[in-house]
Amino acid sequence: MANNDGVGKSAPILAFIGDKWNNKGTYKDSNPDGYYFGQQPNLIRKYIMNELDGRQGNLIKLMWYLLSTDEGFGLAQATVLAETGLAKQKYYQARDALIEKGWLLHEEKNGQYYLAINYNFLWAQALEK
Repeated sequence: MANNDGVGKSAPILAFIGDKWNNKGTYKDSNPDGYYFGQQPNLIRKYIMNELDGRQGNLIKLMWYLLSTDEGFGLAQATVLAETGLAKQKYYQARDALIEKGWLLHEEKNGQYYLAINYNFLWAQALEK
């Protein structure tokens, strides 16, 4: 896995694969004032918390940061590290572990890097439990 951190290119863009809210509407729909805060669907939150244990705190930190971020947001590595408190090496280890689990995808399309939350996979797993 390439450790592209946006140096020399634009930072990866957060993308969602599948519907974050499983076709049940979004927080934005009920909040016309535009003041948003990080929210995660309850079933996905429960699934993630049951799949990760206390020794996987860096995975939890990174996943929560991404789940609480709007799609299309530029993920500058310096910002992610500063807001999660992760060291660069720990960030890459956590990101790669989440990719290995199938929860995230790291891809390039037309010269732009994307780190995508795989909501299709997460919903399928969460609904199965």
